[in-house]
Amino acid sequence: MVQGALKHLRNAVVLLLLLIAVGTIGFMFIEGWNVTDSLYMVIITITTTGFEEVHPLSGGGEIFTLFLVLVSFITIFCIGGIGIHILIESKIFRRRRMEKKLGS
Repeated sequence: MVQGALKHLRNAVVLLLLLIAVGTIGFMFIEGWNVTDSLYMVIITITTTGFEEVHPLSGGGEIFTLFLVLVSFITIFCIGGIGIHILIESKIFRRRRMEKKLGS
């Protein structure tokens, strides 16, 4: 069971990295920013740091930022849930192995 959860965790992390790449390209395309400014904006948006925007956002940029916040929040929430699942499952399996050894 833990192996399946690890696969889900890997997929969620890949999704997060893909989201960072898409977000960076999106800001470059929508706002016409360079790679550094776009990546910086994506990171402060995903982490909800709350710093000011690198440059003022257009209407399209604001909508894209809202999309980025929602999708990244869901992704981070899933990663956290999967991580908790892995911790719980590993503790349960460890306890069962210990009980088996003690019962033998």
